Amino acid sequence: VRKANTSRQSIAIRSLLTLTLVFSLLFATASSVFAETMPASGGTISFADGDVTVAAPDSAQSADVTVTYTALTSATAPAGAPAGKSFGSQIFTLTSSATFKQFASVIVKYTA
Repeated sequence: VRKANTSRQSIAIRSLLTLTLVFSLLFATASSVFAETMPASGGTISFADGDVTVAAPDSAQSADVTVTYTALTSATAPAGAPAGKSFGSQIFTLTSSATFKQFASVIVKYTA
């Protein structure tokens, strides 16, 4: 009887750990993609609590453009950091729903 209880406790603990991992990954993944709309008149949009900013001048696009920020980790980055180097505090991709007709500025604040 004691061995059966220990086995049930072990299964219960494993199940709880598995659920915790699944929900942690789900919330981490779900919260790492953000989209903002840049109006046709230009302007500034920010991601990652203001650490990543995209600024476009007036007439940079002919219509509103959706810019999507996807946060990455060193595990999800398309390539590893070069030998002897490490990634900074921000690893991400930016995509847009249209092409800008003029240059847009991307400003990234890094911390060590």
